[in-house]
Amino acid sequence: MDHYVVFRKTKRVTLRDEDMTAEKLGRIFQVSAHTLYITDDSNVAMFPGAVSGVFSALDLTPRGHYEVHGEDMESIPTAGSSGQRFAFMRAPAVAASAPSRSQQATSSSPMSSKTFQRSVYFADVVGGRLIPNRMVVVRFLESEATLQGIVGKVQDAIGNYNPIILTDAQGNAILESEGTTVLETKCTKNSCCA
Repeated sequence: MDHYVVFRKTKRVTLRDEDMTAEKLGRIFQVSAHTLYITDDSNVAMFPGAVSGVFSALDLTPRGHYEVHGEDMESIPTAGSSGQRFAFMRAPAVAASAPSRSQQATSSSPMSSKTFQRSVYFADVVGGRLIPNRMVVVRFLESEATLQGIVGKVQDAIGNYNPIILTDAQGNAILESEGTTVLETKCTKNSCCA
């Protein structure tokens, strides 16, 4: 059973493989599991699995030292949060005076008025690993939660419209698919499909 030394500020603990999860590290170091990631001695960032929240033992070095990063628990609102790494936090709806480029890219009739907020990390690929170098928080409506909608929101937030690639925490590109596009409802006289 491998062990890892994990620390943040002055707190230092030794953990086993099964303890290397965003949820457990978040509890130990009082960091939001939604924003938590670790860096090794070479300052290479590692993110937990998007669904499982577990740091892969294949990426970790036995007896290695890892620093915990992320937003402090007291700076995160607790309403709407959950134990999942990529859960959305509900934020109050904000009225926009002029539509942004990302709002124009989405459908004209929103499916709902729920507003979500996500932290998007920018990273460079160095030696086959993602090295985060900055972060932006974007707010969006449920109807804007598409690949192009989020890309547009991120580009609006940073004021740069160069092409970007959205990835999951492991660096896998998120491709345009049925799950990342807005479905338009087409109704006929006899039936309606969603």
